[in-house]
Order: sequence, then structure tokens, then C-alpha cells
Amino acid sequence: MPIQVEVWGDYACFTRPEMKTERVSYDVMTPSAARGLLDSLYWHPGLRWVIDRIHVCAPIRFTNIRRNEVKDVISARRAKTVMEKGQGELYLAASESIQQRAAMVLRDVHYVIDAHFDMTDAAAPGDNPGKFQDIMKRQITTERISSFLKMALMEQKSLQQYLHFLPQAEEAVSQMDETMTSLLLELQRHDEASPIICRGLLLRIFRILNTQYEFSLSKKLRQKMNWILYEEISDYMKQHMKNISIRMLCEEFHFQEDYFNRLLKNRTGMTYTEYLQHLRLQKAEELLLHTRLTIDAIAAEVGYKNKGYFYKIFTERHQLTPAQFRKRMFE
Repeated sequence: MPIQVEVWGDYACFTRPEMKTERVSYDVMTPSAARGLLDSLYWHPGLRWVIDRIHVCAPIRFTNIRRNEVKDVISARRAKTVMEKGQGELYLAASESIQQRAAMVLRDVHYVIDAHFDMTDAAAPGDNPGKFQDIMKRQITTERISSFLKMALMEQKSLQQYLHFLPQAEEAVSQMDETMTSLLLELQRHDEASPIICRGLLLRIFRILNTQYEFSLSKKLRQKMNWILYEEISDYMKQHMKNISIRMLCEEFHFQEDYFNRLLKNRTGMTYTEYLQHLRLQKAEELLLHTRLTIDAIAAEVGYKNKGYFYKIFTERHQLTPAQFRKRMFE
């Protein structure tokens, strides 16, 4: 099951193993780092993450920093002795062991990770790809909202990184503070009722912003918002690819047809028609590999009423017919 995750940060270090003392980062995120990041979002013994692509969305820039670390380690033998005898010291005194090291790290990083997961033998009878993908999508959404709120409310990051909302009255500020605090607490509580409560609180926030605030948007933020909109459009097209039309997109998102073409062209290098075909063929590949549906049924499922045309474009993409593609993947 394919999934796409956007990640960014002020600094990153994907350490080159041949550098023993000083930390030096690779130029880009490594597949192992991407897998670790996805595991941190959702790990389960029944799935294994596979990294397909890592898109570099920002210029590669290095900087040198000084970092503190301890020069000693606690040996496994020492730890075992303390555990067995119940006496002895099991700590490092940072003030005595601290030393400074140089590090060459990346700065202002921004990546998009394309990945999918394979089911493992450790999966339970009730586990299935759809279940895991739904959990991962919910986790990404929760992490995104929680991270935004924590940074906005707790760390007081620069407002230039966000939409700059200006309240029209003091009452709007108190209403917004109360609602956003409630949302943050509910995200941290995270019980069975939380998804419903969070949706209600988000709707209240949007209503307050829409009726009691004005906002300005920088060029950088417009680019960021375009990326979020692209994700929403892409998800909508994936969910409705069987009967999608550009008119449906216009009605759903309230934009003109040429806007969708420009947005998709900027993000993917493809027009709306080309991108839809890409999504349909991608879904067809998934169904060929993970279901026993007939090829004609798969063509209909992804939105191709003309079976001959489906065979033609699939063969052009893979240099294999759908039947040959399915057979080769299982050889």
C-alpha cells in the first residue's frame, strides 16, 4: 500500500559511518533514516516499510556546529553486574566525561518520502493492508496537528512560519486560546471519543478564524499552502478515480479548471489527465499484486471502461501486459 509523508526541519544529520570521531552528514536523507522515521510514526510486527523514493524539496545546504557528548560508555558487563548484585553505580557524570565535537550537518531540510509496506509473517489473522494504511493516515494527521499546536502554543516559533491571523476583537483571542488549548489536550488524551471531539473543535476554530480574524499570507506560506492543497486534491482523485472528472474537482474545491492544471504541473510535471492516468495505473498495479481480481475487473475498478485502452497504456508503461506483469512479480 503506497503512502506519502512530508518531513522538514531546521537541522538534520544522516551520519556517514566511515567518519569515526566527527559527525558528517550524507547529502540527503538515507533510506534507513526514512524507514526509521516511518517506524516512529507507526510500527507493527505485521508490516515492513519499503522506501520507494525520497524527493529533495529544498537546496542542499551544510553548516558546522559544535556538539556536546560524553566520551565514556557504560559496558554491558557493568550493567549486568549491577542488575545481578543490586549494588554499584550505573551512571555517567556528564560534567566529568563531557567533550565537544564538530559536526557537519544539513540545515533547512525538506523531503517528501514515497513508501509502501509489505505484510510480514508476524501479521495477525485480523490484520490487512487497508487497516494498516488507515491507521498510518490517522497517525500522520494527528502528528501534524499536534506538532503544529505544540510549536505554536508552547515553543513560540516565529509567526513568519505560519499564517498570520489578526483578531478583530479581544474576545476572538480568548475564544481561540480556549479552543486551541482544548484541542491540544484532547489530542494528548486520545481516547475513543477524541476523533469526534477534535473534529468539532477544529470546526469551531475555523468558524472563529472565518468570522473574527483577518490573515495575511507570505510567498513562502503560499507555496506551503499549495503543497497542502495538492495533497488534498491528490487524495480526492485517488478516492474517486473510478468516476472522477475535472468538473468534480472544480465543484469540490471551488477553483477554476486551469488552476488545477497549473498546480499539478508545478508539483508533478504532469497535466490533470496525465496525473489521473498515473494514479489509475498505480492503483491497477496494486490490485494486480494484492488481489485475485480479473484484469477486466481491475480495469473497471480504476476507471477504464475501454478495456483495450487500459491494456494499451499499461503495456506502454511497463513493456508488459497486465497478465505478464502479475506473473513476473510472483516468479
